[in-house]
Amino acid sequence: MKIVFSLICLLALQFACFAQSDENYSQDFVFYDSCSESVIIPEYELEAFPKMNYTLITVFVKRGDLIGHFVASTPAVGDTIRIPKLLFAFDNKNEFLAKKWCSMFCNTVCDGLQTEYYPNGNLGVQGHFDNGKPLEIKTYRENGILVTQAFYKGESPDFYKVNYFDENGDLAKYQLYTYTNTQTIIKSYNVDGILIETEKREREG
Repeated sequence: MKIVFSLICLLALQFACFAQSDENYSQDFVFYDSCSESVIIPEYELEAFPKMNYTLITVFVKRGDLIGHFVASTPAVGDTIRIPKLLFAFDNKNEFLAKKWCSMFCNTVCDGLQTEYYPNGNLGVQGHFDNGKPLEIKTYRENGILVTQAFYKGESPDFYKVNYFDENGDLAKYQLYTYTNTQTIIKSYNVDGILIETEKREREG
């Protein structure tokens, strides 16, 4: 599974994709690369989740000497997938086999404060990085209101905490992530810090 739960909420679905899931999706996709500001024909893979009634597409684009990974919901007929400038990039299309990875802003290694905007000019993503490694990444709705805030540590692209905000920008809940070789354990808490759900997801490698 391609960083599905690392990027699906934080970058892919919330920012830079024009369409949401649709049963009548088209496999004749149109890809717009925000870095080159042009339509491109990249490699991609599809992954279906029948129980959850959606399909994900992972797009692979060149970022420096690495391969940028972008995960999005499959668009409906006639929609365009906008590939953002800010991506996690690896030296392998399978990130579990990668020996090198880095946060890239087009062909530049992310360092310090990095921002990306929606086509309407509103803030879309804002992150703090240390020599290519993420420390904190915030994503915003198209109207500019904060929706998620993810925290990272160590040499992994996996976040350990995510804050989720409602349509008014107020904290709605937060999740803590623990990773093992085979599972991702997610504990969800309400705004008062009370545990409301524990979920275990299998990790594929």
